[in-house]
Amino acid sequence: MVQHLVLSSLKVGGFPLPPVAFDAVRSRIFVSGGRGRVERLQAVGPLADINGGGTFTLATPYQNSLLHLRLNIRLKGPLASIPLPGVSGQSPVRQVTLTLDGPAQNLNIAMNGIPIPH
Repeated sequence: MVQHLVLSSLKVGGFPLPPVAFDAVRSRIFVSGGRGRVERLQAVGPLADINGGGTFTLATPYQNSLLHLRLNIRLKGPLASIPLPGVSGQSPVRQVTLTLDGPAQNLNIAMNGIPIPH
C-alpha cells in the first residue's frame, strides 16, 4: 500500500488539472518474464476514487514498454465540476473510464472511448 500519493501537472486535452491526492493506493502487481498484470488497483482520495487494472510488457529502453490499463474513475469535489466529454453523472460525483494503451513513450489515452490528444 502507498499512502499520501499526489499526482500533479496532469492535463486533459491540454487543459491543466489541479493536483490529485490519494490517501491510500492498493494493488496487486505480478511480474514474470518481462510481462506483468495489475490487479485490483484501488486509489481513494478527496477528489477521485480509482478502480482498475491491466497488463504491461517491459522493454528496453523503458519508453518502448507496452501498457494496457483500464481505470474506472469516480470524480468528486472540484474535479466533478470540470466539463469533460462523454462523462456521465452530475456534480458532486461523476464517472469516467480512462484507458491507457500502447508504448509508454506514446500512449493512446481515451476517456469514455473518446481519444484524448496529447
